[in-house]
Amino acid sequence: MGMETAAQACGRLLVALETLVAQEAASVRSGDYATLGRLQTRAEPLIRFLGAHAVAVEEAGLRDRVARWLKCRQENGRRLQAAMAQTTARIEELGAGRSRLTRMAPVYGRASRAAPQFRMIG
Repeated sequence: MGMETAAQACGRLLVALETLVAQEAASVRSGDYATLGRLQTRAEPLIRFLGAHAVAVEEAGLRDRVARWLKCRQENGRRLQAAMAQTTARIEELGAGRSRLTRMAPVYGRASRAAPQFRMIG
């Protein structure tokens, strides 16, 4: 068995990247951001290799597959940004609610202490 050419290595690594991007999409959809981070970390050296061997990618006829992979990765990024925006908005809503409660608590606290207490005399 001979040594793998750069074009063959690019093809093999692109298969791995296609698998990783599908797993990334599933992680984004399920909100599993810890796994998403690990998947992206695993993809980094593969992406660097393909970038460093762009000529081999071209020679192997992988340009269209790389473009499809990149489009999927960008879609995952858009979905992640949307999820982050929703989370940020929810955090802001919770913060506003907490602020209202903090402002209202003293008012209700005084009112409840000032209210007359009724006891049954028997």
